Amino acid sequence: MNISPISLNYQPKRNNITFGVNDYIKKSMVYEAQKVKNQIEPAAEKMAVATLGAMATIEGIDALLKENKITYCKADENSINMASGYNGGFYSIKTPYGMENQQARTFVAQTLVRRPSAFGGLKNYINMVQDLKRQDIIQKGLRIHTYELNTDVNQEARLKAASDFTNILNKQINEDDLFFIENEAFFYDKLTRTAYGINLDAQAYTNPITTICEFKTDSKNNAIGYKNSGWDSYKWGKIDKEYIEQQEPSPTLPKIANNENNKDVAEAFRFGNAEVQDNFRVKVGIPKVIEHLTNKVKVPFISENQLHFARFYDNNKEPQTRICYYDPTIGRSFVYSPEGKYLCQMEFNRDNNGNVFACSRF
Repeated sequence: MNISPISLNYQPKRNNITFGVNDYIKKSMVYEAQKVKNQIEPAAEKMAVATLGAMATIEGIDALLKENKITYCKADENSINMASGYNGGFYSIKTPYGMENQQARTFVAQTLVRRPSAFGGLKNYINMVQDLKRQDIIQKGLRIHTYELNTDVNQEARLKAASDFTNILNKQINEDDLFFIENEAFFYDKLTRTAYGINLDAQAYTNPITTICEFKTDSKNNAIGYKNSGWDSYKWGKIDKEYIEQQEPSPTLPKIANNENNKDVAEAFRFGNAEVQDNFRVKVGIPKVIEHLTNKVKVPFISENQLHFARFYDNNKEPQTRICYYDPTIGRSFVYSPEGKYLCQMEFNRDNNGNVFACSRF
């Protein structure tokens, strides 16, 4: 998708930084910095080769992948699919030829040792997802429609993007700080939890920034939404959009939800709508729920006060109780019977403003 650049008349300020700055860093300066980097890289390459020589076994490759936060790596025709743990996101890269699974794992591990910024800045994207924990919100905020990184961006475009980010943000940004998806380059500022995007097709313009996305987090630093300023090619203009997921139930949520009312049922599973801790079955079930979440799901520091209870009528108009735990790092609820038996996860549908309006089993 081609995105046109923001008009030069559009110069919003954030932390006293404007999009249009007069002190433009010349491309030649960036190339000079790259020369210095190239002089350093051979020594790093020798160290990487020595590391690989000591870790050429399957166990060594697995350790390298884990060190790079990759827990799943599998070949699929001319691509490699990866994941980064329970709530660490999914990723994909294209390869020039098909590989077997172990070849793919070795290829990824050894390449990342030699070049940490390889695969379109894969590690930078992984670090961003692990910081915010909600890849779905990141992709929604940055309008990313794929898990695949762009590994084909040429050196000149990478350097130009780094130079543009440096000028706009008034601090040194290197090409190794970026990640690339489709035809855009992204830089994530962890301190401000803000991501910036440059459309690579718009780099000839003076003001190439096409996206600023400031992510909103809860008290535990889990992403719950974002504020995005960016160019919309359909409306042909700058669009400011704020999206915050609903954080508390509606005042009208009944104590027992009607199963024909999708919104009430969804809110019950998301937030809880009942107090049933004194129920004997629930008292027996709660320790089993905590044990499952701790040992099987690997949720750290889980406690009883993080659980909630959903009450609803089934198809026979009989009231039912479920013990629920909403995990903000994945945006879904784990659902248990009153006796503590794990049943399913509940995934929530939200409207354009982040309000829950339905749910489905996951």
